[in-house]
Amino acid sequence: HAILKESPRKRAANTWSDTPALLKGLLYGPDGAAFSPTHTRKGGRLYRFYVSQTVLKHGAGACPVGRVPAGEIERAVIDQLRAVFRQREIVAGT
Repeated sequence: HAILKESPRKRAANTWSDTPALLKGLLYGPDGAAFSPTHTRKGGRLYRFYVSQTVLKHGAGACPVGRVPAGEIERAVIDQLRAVFRQREIVAGT
């Protein structure tokens, strides 16, 4: 198979690049630590989320937020941006 001829690391990098992280570099926890995009697979499904650097360095109990599902937080941010851009005074000022 052609897929098996490619190294696992290269395949993983290709898969990762196909998964956008809209909020990369923009999310921070209550302790000021950045959240990084990551993912896992289970049962053939891809689960994307953002995880606190505090959790990565000190364990799950070190940050009250810990992990946030990527789809949920990205959807919330997009919804808020849409609401802002629908305001007449914002549109008129551009």
